[in-house]
Amino acid sequence: VWRDTKEGFRILRSHRWLWELCLICALFSVAFMPVAALFPLMSMGYFGGDASSAAVVETLFSAGMLAGSVILGIWGGTKDKMVAMIASIMCLGSLLVISGLLPPSGFWVFAGLSGLMGLSAPFFNSLFMALIQEKVEPEYLGRVLGLSGSIMSLASPVGLTATALLGDYTGPSFWFLVAGVVTIGCGFLAIAMPAVRNCDRPLG
Repeated sequence: VWRDTKEGFRILRSHRWLWELCLICALFSVAFMPVAALFPLMSMGYFGGDASSAAVVETLFSAGMLAGSVILGIWGGTKDKMVAMIASIMCLGSLLVISGLLPPSGFWVFAGLSGLMGLSAPFFNSLFMALIQEKVEPEYLGRVLGLSGSIMSLASPVGLTATALLGDYTGPSFWFLVAGVVTIGCGFLAIAMPAVRNCDRPLG
């Protein structure tokens, strides 16, 4: 297992665009994973709703993801996948910022924004997986997929720990705002890094 892990890490580092994109995704995981856990608290604590309100938000987010997946499946995405991926992460970041700035009376706006968040998600996640499958040699694909997923997953507890320690003092809306700013920053990082920005640019 250790030998396969080292080999996967070597292959990951040899694809500069993938290594840098994994680090960006890890930063995104630090920001977004606490928010994913705070949706019910946002619905019931900040907006003063009940369990039904939380269920509405979760349902709209899930329905948005399903709709986004269907649209992506029919459309197929842009020729340069990074265009759609960066647009998706910028859109998600903007929606998070708006959610964090809403007043306590803005529940239904938040519910609508949650549906849009779900809608935007597949345009990053699905295309990221497709990009790896296209660009990484088949014999290394399993190790690279497993290791890249582990890097992003291991980053999540950092954000979750910060939320657990500070959440009672800041409130959930603060974390939505912070997550949005960090997510938009991830989008700008992807644009600023040539290896990431140009990794799927068509030749000619």
